[in-house]
Amino acid sequence: MWRIRKLMTSDPVWIESSANLLEAVRLMREHDVGGLPVCDSSGQVVGVISDRTVLMAWAKSEPGGAHHVIAGSLVDGNPVTVSPDDYASWALELMSAHRVRRLPVVENGRLVGIITQTDLARMMPVDDMGRLLLDLATA
Repeated sequence: MWRIRKLMTSDPVWIESSANLLEAVRLMREHDVGGLPVCDSSGQVVGVISDRTVLMAWAKSEPGGAHHVIAGSLVDGNPVTVSPDDYASWALELMSAHRVRRLPVVENGRLVGIITQTDLARMMPVDDMGRLLLDLATA
């Protein structure tokens, strides 16, 4: 059994909850990522925004109003997270149940990594790949 610590990306790029959509787009483009953990001023993870979330928020904003949309307003404050010591199979279950593609990895209340479906697919037996592909296609 694989532990998340072995598969996660350590020290992931993240966005402060008070930052705007323009900053989210800049960070995603600069770091070539499809999602960002959102952290409050104390460093606690409050959610994750995806490229799709950003795109939908941008589309709903007034023309030129993307700088008024705040990252923290796009999350519910109840993030689904995992521990670095959790098993990879638990992360996959959570992703499937919550229909998400990435999970923040939190240790002692602080963001230490991110685990994605792609990270999990790399270690997955071929028999389990079908379930992951179905989850990806229907998410």
